[in-house]
Amino acid sequence: MFIFDASDLLPSEVLAQFLELKSSIDERFSEAVPILVLLIPPYSEKQSLYQLGMIDYLTSPVVPEEVYFRVYSALHYSAERKLMLLKSSESNWNRKYDMVKRAKAYLLDNIDKEVSLEELSRCLSTNRSSLSDAFKEYSGTTIFTWLRVQRFQKAALMLETTTLSVTRISEDVGYGNSNNFSAAFKKEFALSPLQYRKQKQQQQQQQQQSKELSALSHP
Repeated sequence: MFIFDASDLLPSEVLAQFLELKSSIDERFSEAVPILVLLIPPYSEKQSLYQLGMIDYLTSPVVPEEVYFRVYSALHYSAERKLMLLKSSESNWNRKYDMVKRAKAYLLDNIDKEVSLEELSRCLSTNRSSLSDAFKEYSGTTIFTWLRVQRFQKAALMLETTTLSVTRISEDVGYGNSNNFSAAFKKEFALSPLQYRKQKQQQQQQQQQSKELSALSHP
């Protein structure tokens, strides 16, 4: 908290001096700092001081009891304002986080389809910019980079655990062209889809053989 002593200033100087102090405070502190102003009555520009950021004022001569009351009130107001801003920020955080969760759920439910940013924004009742910004903030990546990872993870799991064709798997993860899918998959895993499946099958066979040998050696 700051107390701006304007009791030695001419009335015409008070606003300019207050603005200079306020600018200096704003540069030094990231949060709003309450400012009490000590004035000599009568002063007709109190409303202007309030608009510029004054939280309250004192008049000279100063009464100690009044100083205590004004300072206490100003600090209490400042604390209440911070709490209100914190709640507002938390509410905004929760709202954006919920939007990102719903966006991910929608994309996963429609992973076999081509979903545009326009369509996704419309389904979530928001705009493209707000959705993109929130997604990047909470996921650390863009919407469609995240979706690409999800598609390849699902494709890899299907290649490992099913006997479905590469064409069918590519369709199930949103690729209409299996050649494009295979090229993108190889770029991601350094193996073609069929090579990836063969590698996983061999790993599973080796693990099974190891289990059988272990069971034989420890009857």
